[in-house]
Amino acid sequence: MTALLGNFLIILVATVFEFVAGSAAGLRNVRWSIDWLRFFDRVCGDWAWFRGWVAVALVVGLPVIGTWLVAALLHDMASVLGYVFGLVVLVLMIGPEDLSAEVERHKKIVTAGSDQGQGVLPSYLRAGHETDLGPASGDDHFDATRAELAAMAIGALRAWYTPLFWFLLAGAAGAVAYRLVSNLNRLDGQEPATEAAMRRTGEALEWLPARLSVLMMGLAGTLVPVIDAARNLDALKPGGSRRLVGRAVLAATDYGRIGEVIQGDPHVYRINQIHALLQRVMVLWLVTVAAIALALN
Repeated sequence: MTALLGNFLIILVATVFEFVAGSAAGLRNVRWSIDWLRFFDRVCGDWAWFRGWVAVALVVGLPVIGTWLVAALLHDMASVLGYVFGLVVLVLMIGPEDLSAEVERHKKIVTAGSDQGQGVLPSYLRAGHETDLGPASGDDHFDATRAELAAMAIGALRAWYTPLFWFLLAGAAGAVAYRLVSNLNRLDGQEPATEAAMRRTGEALEWLPARLSVLMMGLAGTLVPVIDAARNLDALKPGGSRRLVGRAVLAATDYGRIGEVIQGDPHVYRINQIHALLQRVMVLWLVTVAAIALALN
């Protein structure tokens, strides 16, 4: 079995575990990433060379190399040990929160009213960077909620799509690299040069998964508006991946103009609509990952 095919099978099992058997979000957090960075700050923070790309290379590179060595050692001992290790790592690197549970929490907050439950806002709303979503669509209700809807898509890019992409290409080490960078990019107060280098690294890791996700959003939703949104943003240029994904997911529902009968609370309906779209995109990701693995097998 080739590495790519083995990685695909692990992705399939991890996805079933996450979406069917129950998320492992209780075992995941961002604390380990922050503690790791602060360890380096204590040891090397006063050294002039521990800045920018050097700091990123050490903070990210050492865990990636360590993960790769452990995976290689286990594979040499017995292939099944390597596969089990890869599965455990991938399950832990998805997230770090359970996005579907976060969506359910969001709906409860909406149902309770805007004055209640603000202290337990979903992580994808609390941790998400502000995103330029472009001009309003003209639908006042849709425009009032579009930042939340776009944040869900950016959360899915961070939690689901990108870790699976890098696990396929680089195994457990790839998933660890992205999760560590993504976690640290949620941390404020880093040394400026290091923070800038970390953000550029995150953007580089998200560039291709974001563009593939945008295409899949079009296929899972309304393709022409998504293509128009991507064209307007010059989608192939470097940078702006999260802005692109945020705008694309709104376009995938044709900015709320899809001719469906809205039942119940319109706000909750929009949340359900985007969540279902993102789950369809996840299915397309699995199909794409399978096609890549089989083509290169």
